[in-house]
Amino acid sequence: MRVGGRAGRWLGLIAALGALALGPPALGALGLGAVPNAAAAEPDADAPVSGRLAAVLPEVSEDASAAPRELVDAAARQGVPADGPGSLQFGRDGGIAMTLLYEAGHPDDADLSAVADLGTVLASSRPWAEVTAMVRPDRLHAVVELPNLRFVDFAFGSVTTSTSSSSSSGMSAATAVGAVAAPAGCAAVPSNASVPVRADVARAHFGVDGTGITIGVISDSFDLAPNAVTRAADDVAAGMLPGPANPCGRVQPVGVVAESAGQISSDEGRGMLQLVHGVAPGATLLFASSGVTSLTYAQAIRQLAAAGADIIVDDIWNLGDLFFQPGQVGEAVHEVTQAGVAYFAAAGNDGMFADAGPNVGLPIGGWATDAYRPMPCPDVVAETLGPASGPYDCMDFNPGAGQDATNEVMIAAGAGAPIRLEWAEPVGDPPTEFVAILDAPGFGRDVVIPLRPDLPFAFGRISELAGETPAQLLIVRAEADVAIGTPAVRIVLGRIVTDVEYARSDVDSVGMSMSGHQGGRDVFAVAAADVNAPVSPRAYTSVGPGVWYFDLPAEPGGAPTPLAEPFVNDAPLVTSVDGGWTNFFGNLVEPGVYAFNGTSAAAPVAAAVAALGMQRCREATVADVRTALEQTAQPLIVNAREVDPRHIIGAGLVDADGFVGALCQEPAPPAPPAPPAPAAPAASAALPPTGRDAPVATLAIGIALLLGWALLAVVVRRRGASMRP
Repeated sequence: MRVGGRAGRWLGLIAALGALALGPPALGALGLGAVPNAAAAEPDADAPVSGRLAAVLPEVSEDASAAPRELVDAAARQGVPADGPGSLQFGRDGGIAMTLLYEAGHPDDADLSAVADLGTVLASSRPWAEVTAMVRPDRLHAVVELPNLRFVDFAFGSVTTSTSSSSSSGMSAATAVGAVAAPAGCAAVPSNASVPVRADVARAHFGVDGTGITIGVISDSFDLAPNAVTRAADDVAAGMLPGPANPCGRVQPVGVVAESAGQISSDEGRGMLQLVHGVAPGATLLFASSGVTSLTYAQAIRQLAAAGADIIVDDIWNLGDLFFQPGQVGEAVHEVTQAGVAYFAAAGNDGMFADAGPNVGLPIGGWATDAYRPMPCPDVVAETLGPASGPYDCMDFNPGAGQDATNEVMIAAGAGAPIRLEWAEPVGDPPTEFVAILDAPGFGRDVVIPLRPDLPFAFGRISELAGETPAQLLIVRAEADVAIGTPAVRIVLGRIVTDVEYARSDVDSVGMSMSGHQGGRDVFAVAAADVNAPVSPRAYTSVGPGVWYFDLPAEPGGAPTPLAEPFVNDAPLVTSVDGGWTNFFGNLVEPGVYAFNGTSAAAPVAAAVAALGMQRCREATVADVRTALEQTAQPLIVNAREVDPRHIIGAGLVDADGFVGALCQEPAPPAPPAPPAPAAPAASAALPPTGRDAPVATLAIGIALLLGWALLAVVVRRRGASMRP
């Protein structure tokens, strides 16, 4: 079979990798396809499939009843995680989420019809030459035989920016805040997020509640989570969401523009909507699921804007959502913000700071350099990847005179978290290819490989570890390409590391952990502070800034526009509060009250504050909203070392009352007109009978002149004194 693009280079490496797994846990190597079972049916030799799909296909039959289980088992044997980021995404209709890349000029109507015969088309784009579809597992073999394809792969699970869930498990000591006082309003659970951002003051001061403003939320799902302790109808009856049965008189229901097509959902979007409603109860609410790929994500953004959203807020990061350039999501965000929509996004929860030793307090959740520095690789690379995929060179992590191909890191216990590797080359056909290796002697090696041949992006999941484990991080450049580049490279490790060898550098950027469109030019990224004590940012808030090496293409479907100098966006924009209360989503505080944590909770609160101001100032532009949020934000304490506080907290904590007042400053009322001077008496040819009027007037004038001269003398003396040495 033909393995699509350069991604095919990694097909079959799992055989070598498996032999190197020295002990539990099992090697985690997302996408490294195993050598196919020779006895199983092979797809056509020209099928443009990924290494992942090529490894799985021979083990999946065309039996409709057996194929789903065969697919799950085969994927597990290749190291694909069972759930979470990087996992397979099954639809409610039983289909499996797939990404289909087409030749230029496709997909056309015939292509879409052919895909629809095998499943459901979720989104398509001819400029991007791409289709996202749910395909029945027993029809996978037919998918790879479709005409005009240049690459086919699974669409893998995305990342939310919440630290909570809709589970109804026991109370979390970390978020328990004692008994909840009886609500002052008609909602079952009061909005505890309103007070720290002064939304309660703004509502009373300016008489605003968001009426007339429409807020669209993008997350995983609205009302599908099987383990949620409430359903949307319960939330309406409890006053937590608007709808006909709302006891507070907020009767316009949430408009669900697009619900999730996936089987696994947490209803995080409904939790976000509750937080919005608590702060801006008059706002009209919309919801759209981000779907299963960046293509469906971009579609959701455009759908919300078309449905009338004035503000959009999201909390999802999709695999392939690019950082060094605006990808599909960034392109859609740009479109809607140019049309006047204010776009908020959760900054992410990948911030990590060293907690001990000489690096304590330094940000270590990410690492980046503005130019790859090649050096020879140690033997572990050839042992891991095999000679067939070489030759290679490795990143020199040492910013000084020496060379070092490894960055010693300490991996946290029970990590199992995603790793993202990205390089600054244009989307479409990046000429260079990188992988990353995390080698934990005695435990095994995790490998991060390219996600798709058209994206300068690689992804993997680290193995679960029983305790803190030392490991070596390597970034490897494959040298088989004709064009060898030394682009900017970054890797995000997030909260899987507790310490790193190269935590300081005058050359490289250490700690930068924001991902995807959250760092983009058009996005208002929002950091998080604890609702109970919003004096410092949450330690898990992702660290900026955002950096673009390419701008949007000059025309849809064109190549990204290289920038003469990198554009640095001082993200996040502001900080808001997390830990807001819902009646189902988050960590249990007491029966019926849950604390929703993470930047996923902070972002909707900030978006709701924006709605309060935009209600009062309908003519405000997106730029006006940005400026007012920044200028009125309140200071926070940042304890991190050697990092610009702006890249953790933005301008500071959102202040709703200050923001609403600043966004639409009413002009000062005009000064009242001066009262008319009393009419002078009519002139008389006769002198006054006693002669007193004239002397009084003269005396007044004389006194005024004397005072004026005296004042002038004082001024002159003072000036003279000021001129003396």
